Amino acid sequence: MNPSHFGCSECGSSGLTRAHIGKNAKFHYKLQCKEARLINEPLPPYPKRYENCSKCQGLGIIPSDSLKAAPLYTGRIVVIGGGIGGMAFALAALQRGLNVTVFEKDLSFHTRSQGYALTMQQGFTALRKLGFSVETLREIGTTSTAHISYHKSGEVLGSYGRDKWQNDNDNAKRFNIQIPRQKLREIMYRQLPPDTVQWNKELVSVDRDSKTLSFADGAVEGYDMIVGADGIRSQFTGPTFPLLFLGIIVILGRGRVKAGTTSGVAAAGLGVDKIWETADGVTRVYAMPFGVEGETMWQLSYRCSETEAFRLGASKELLLRETAARVAGWHEPWEELVASTSTAEVTGYPAYDRWPLSEDMYDDLSLHPSLRDVALLGDAAHPLSPFKGQGANQALIDGVELATILTRGSLPVPSTPLPPSVVQKHMPMAPVGVAESESLVAAVSLPPTPSTPPSEAPAPAEDATPSLQEMIARFHHGMIKRVRPKVGGSREAATFLHSECVLAKGDCRRASAAARASQPNNESD
Repeated sequence: MNPSHFGCSECGSSGLTRAHIGKNAKFHYKLQCKEARLINEPLPPYPKRYENCSKCQGLGIIPSDSLKAAPLYTGRIVVIGGGIGGMAFALAALQRGLNVTVFEKDLSFHTRSQGYALTMQQGFTALRKLGFSVETLREIGTTSTAHISYHKSGEVLGSYGRDKWQNDNDNAKRFNIQIPRQKLREIMYRQLPPDTVQWNKELVSVDRDSKTLSFADGAVEGYDMIVGADGIRSQFTGPTFPLLFLGIIVILGRGRVKAGTTSGVAAAGLGVDKIWETADGVTRVYAMPFGVEGETMWQLSYRCSETEAFRLGASKELLLRETAARVAGWHEPWEELVASTSTAEVTGYPAYDRWPLSEDMYDDLSLHPSLRDVALLGDAAHPLSPFKGQGANQALIDGVELATILTRGSLPVPSTPLPPSVVQKHMPMAPVGVAESESLVAAVSLPPTPSTPPSEAPAPAEDATPSLQEMIARFHHGMIKRVRPKVGGSREAATFLHSECVLAKGDCRRASAAARASQPNNESD
């Protein structure tokens, strides 16, 4: 079928339109200009303010193509990889009038197994900007009423969620939706016109002189731009941006919990409408409802060597056996849940991420000419550990933002860069052995656009039409600025969730409980 929504012409599909700045902003801008003149510094960029577009209500898309936006970029875009990020970009691009084709190495859409469930956080807004209503997302997913943390003995370490917040009107309205990965991928795929996704297309080589792609089946396709959405071992990164092993193996599976048929925590409705996790300071297991009543997705993780992780990952039987051994004697219903899991539903892998040192790491053409016409998104650009649930969420945002930039040339963001002190405050420490770029702070914001004389300071005209390389650079800059703290947070979570810190008590997320417990003179209840 064809997309049900199209890019809004009023806001260039961004969801935001320029708004007047207030008197205070103008006053402070004049002061900044005066100070810049005194020390002979370049004038700061004129401040910008945006508000939600009245035509599309801030979504960037409208349900009619009569006034759809005309994109700036008109070349042929090929997407390598039809996962969450690739499908999100393809749909967003077609809604905004871009010429896009997806090449996926799977034989068909159904080649992949159902996979595990994804918790929609920031990605929820991206899905709304793809035209999916809250009702549609609720129909294909589940919502949980509580998140409960246990010690392996069954002692409750803490809980939070709507069950806990029912007397708090603001928090009681908050919710996340858990959606099976394949269902999320399907609702995007079903919106694409026929032949947008070409199956059984495994990329073999790229000829940048003739701008052609060669595939394993002998097909040759031309392109103007490539979107690398081919996952954590992307062909477009390779040894240039190596993966960093986090020292942890992750094992995933699905089983069934018969709520109310056993004693203890199983009778509390776990596996039906609650998320729960259990830890002992070494091993951690996390579970959430999967969409079918009684079916529960679980994730077990612990520290091990990369060699051992690969050895176990090569055999589903070994993975399930190791899981059963680690939860033996743990509180109900862990043994029941693992015992109900078939080997076909188990997978395991070593956890990696890739540290994005600076915004220019993907577009320094003198060092990486192979990326001149390539935009990277999702795991191909920024793999994360699974412990903050950010991978799919960030991939969805990547897809929508890249399509928006190719439509209008840039994202509508304030032109004033963040002060270095603010940047440093929110920047996680680099991993051991990874040198921090000297230009890290300087690269946080794009170079400001030229300012108008500040005397009477009228708002400057919009930027000239950017080149493809400039649009790709803008996307990569913004993406890494957004994702860097997520990578750092996921890495920190990988550490404390497999340490004694995770056993700290508190009705909050484990990270917050651990932070409170580590404070000097902390008074525990």
